[in-house]
Amino acid sequence: MNKKRSVIKVLLKKELLDVLRDKKTVFMMIALPVFLYPAIFFIALQVMSSVQTGMENKTYKVAVQCNDDGELKKYIDNYNDDNKYKIKTVNLDEKLDDALRKEKIDAYIISEKKEDKLNYSIVYISSVTNSSVCMEQLEDIVISYRKHITSQLITNAGMDADMVMEPINITGKDIASNEESLGQTLSTIIPFILIISLIMGTMYPAIDTTAGEKERGTLETLLTLPVSNRVMITSKFLAVAIIGLISATLNILSMGGIAIYSFGVMNISGSKKINISIYDFIPALIILVFIIFAFTLFISAITMCVAALAKTYKEANNYITPLTLCIMLIGYIGFIPNIKLTNTMALIPVANICILIKSLLLFKINYTAIILVFLSNIIYAMLAISILSGIYDSEAVLFDEGKGRMQLFERRKNIKRGGIIKTGDTWFLIVFVILAVIYAGGIFEMKYGLFGVLLTQMLILFIPLSVLVYTKKDLRKNYSVRKTKPLNVLYSFIFMAGIFLLNIPLTTFVTSVFPDNTKTVTDSLQSIMGSGFLVTVLVVCIVPGICEELFFRGVIFSSMKERYKPVTAIIITAACFGIYHTSIVRFFPTAFLGASLCIICYYTGSVFPGIIMHSLNNLTSVVAYYYPNTIRKFAPFLVKENECVKCIIPGLVLMILGFIMLKGKNKIIKSSES
Repeated sequence: MNKKRSVIKVLLKKELLDVLRDKKTVFMMIALPVFLYPAIFFIALQVMSSVQTGMENKTYKVAVQCNDDGELKKYIDNYNDDNKYKIKTVNLDEKLDDALRKEKIDAYIISEKKEDKLNYSIVYISSVTNSSVCMEQLEDIVISYRKHITSQLITNAGMDADMVMEPINITGKDIASNEESLGQTLSTIIPFILIISLIMGTMYPAIDTTAGEKERGTLETLLTLPVSNRVMITSKFLAVAIIGLISATLNILSMGGIAIYSFGVMNISGSKKINISIYDFIPALIILVFIIFAFTLFISAITMCVAALAKTYKEANNYITPLTLCIMLIGYIGFIPNIKLTNTMALIPVANICILIKSLLLFKINYTAIILVFLSNIIYAMLAISILSGIYDSEAVLFDEGKGRMQLFERRKNIKRGGIIKTGDTWFLIVFVILAVIYAGGIFEMKYGLFGVLLTQMLILFIPLSVLVYTKKDLRKNYSVRKTKPLNVLYSFIFMAGIFLLNIPLTTFVTSVFPDNTKTVTDSLQSIMGSGFLVTVLVVCIVPGICEELFFRGVIFSSMKERYKPVTAIIITAACFGIYHTSIVRFFPTAFLGASLCIICYYTGSVFPGIIMHSLNNLTSVVAYYYPNTIRKFAPFLVKENECVKCIIPGLVLMILGFIMLKGKNKIIKSSES
């Protein structure tokens, strides 16, 4: 053990030195937070101050054409005496709309009489800043004018205007402490800045320790050392995590310094002193340190996994950019008001960190949720490291000979005919198809219902087919269209029967954790049912069984197992299948189902058994919808939550039995076979 630790220390030192030699990493880690953030802040502050001063000192020109004997115009001219607003009324001979568009005036007021009342209209152009600001000022003035007229009418009627118009006084009393108010201000922006700084801090060292070594040609030398891959990966991972922690710390200190400076300026320039006790934030900061540590491990591991798939520095940047955008998108959850850190949210990567930091800054501490956030990030990091270990155990990934490149954007005449689609094209297809399903498919299903589901499935069928045809790939190989033994269907049925039974308690658990999302999924399923049993079976069972299997267990799985180890290919394909269903409630059951269908395809070498099993799986939902009483009578475990536990043991037995039959009776058909 001591020898292993000493080896890790030596390799860690080597990795840190290699990373710190890279000027890009040093700049992103030190220069960006220490120098650039304050510079951006002060420049932005000066610009905003200059703009604000310009707005306050500007005199806005307004035309007034009202049927009130010039009373409003006089009021506006007199209102300027207090210097609150600088508005000058002008007279024009040309059309007011033309003058407004030529910016000779910033707004104008007209009036018309309706039911013995004068209605004033402020006309402005919202796309012009001066016009918008002028409108806001005029609105305040006209409201003040209305109050002035109302007061006069009440006084003329012999009553006390103040008592009639304001019979009661309303004041707000804020019992929030200064620390809570500051926490509320910081809680919206700090989580987002933190995750961005961690991504930026880990991105470049992750690329350098993985794709950078491949490009420099030093990886082969490193792999010849008398150390295991896990020791090497551990040293690389620790180096990236340390750099990420340093970067995050510098970012936080930089932003904290800016916040303290801003607070000091406000205290000096403001009429009222605000006292803030930093000590009140110490418990939150202590918890935050451990949470940031766990999150850094997760971010480091996930960025290394993505970067390790690339062969060059440039390619790794291209891979990490979508990951960065996804993490940033999830990070926006911190800007949502009133969002709470529930036990469910504590399990969602990235979102859990943002909401937890927000809660800590608001002095809302839920220790159960904190433990869940910490442990979930550690577990996610361990899973990512395991995947990374699998990547480094795969020579096909480390020393890729063009299997990962994209051919889709090459000239067709330069593409050789035959073979399996490249993983670069496959990743493009995955993203493109999922986006098409989310946007176009969502519109189709909302507008056309069940027929929209059919149109969505056509997208899944023809988009990959178009890419395969353009890149001249062998359709039979890519779709795994091969003959299979009749017994394979029986073995697959036994195996999937077990998977189906195990999926019932899994689905029950997930729906109990995400009840709100469950209702949304149930409503969407019910919206596409009801067109008749046979039609629904065709569109919901048979067509998806064919189209989705050809895409996921055909194109995607064929491509992934060509480049990665079988287990890695199954995990990637299953995850894509879960994400494709665009619901966190459906992700885990569908990913489990997708992995099982991959196993069937892998051992039978054919997509046909998977098509049959997929269609039968969907059929159960249709039967449950159209014949609920029959299901309650003969299969109560499908609808009763307390019955689902009974499915676990028979499910395990059938799954294991089916797996043994599939594995024992079939030779594994490798992707290289014809």
